Amino acid sequence: MAYYERVMIAELTNIFKNLGFKPLEARVYVAVLNMKDGGFSYEIAETTKIKRTSCDLIISRLLERGVLTKAKDGKRSRYKAIPPETLLFQQEQLTDSLKAAIPLLQKMKASEAETEVRFFEGPDAIRQMYDDLFLSLRVSDDKEILNISSGQHVRKYLPGGDSYIVSRREKYMFPIRIIAPRTAADEKGWQNDERTKRSVRYFDDPKKQFQISFYLYADKVLIYSPLPPVGGIILRNVRINQSLRLVYEMLWGFHAPD
Repeated sequence: MAYYERVMIAELTNIFKNLGFKPLEARVYVAVLNMKDGGFSYEIAETTKIKRTSCDLIISRLLERGVLTKAKDGKRSRYKAIPPETLLFQQEQLTDSLKAAIPLLQKMKASEAETEVRFFEGPDAIRQMYDDLFLSLRVSDDKEILNISSGQHVRKYLPGGDSYIVSRREKYMFPIRIIAPRTAADEKGWQNDERTKRSVRYFDDPKKQFQISFYLYADKVLIYSPLPPVGGIILRNVRINQSLRLVYEMLWGFHAPD
């Protein structure tokens, strides 16, 4: 398999993971989608390099989800993948249903404690933390993100992570202010961009590398290290968030724009 094909499949696997697919399920769906006339289970197993018994179980799960269809071809069954636009429509329908249920679910939700702390570990923790960031902003009146960046690309530890994060922020047009190391000034993602509502100011790198990324959003504080071992926390506390916003404004004012 060519390098670009492996990269593409890795990107697609991450996308499908966000839709609730397990990695092997995503691999099977993509493989069947690439079969013009569909395929028999043994062909799918050979193409995906998955054991036949495991492949049969995955096919059964995807049939239950409506992602694959089955039709008799002689004595055997031929499987086809639903078109990506149909899959998108199904996800949009699910999202619309959940949106309609949110008011009722909020009424049923127990009252929250004044402080909540969540811990995250491992490469997938980065995606989970950013998911919380974007979800929180979508229901918050204050849409701005305040960030002190380490200047480290998350794609080193989460394939497709940079594009995933940037595309979601730009989709919802959440404004962001970033204070980043000057060494990141020439890199995409750490430059001023009025179109995407991104403002950046820089600090001179200390002798020891700044090793965390820090976010303020809604009523939360997110802190994580993009350097291995990857880990972080999300703290929800209104007073702590508001106090750190004051500190951030002082830092923002201290570092003049280039």
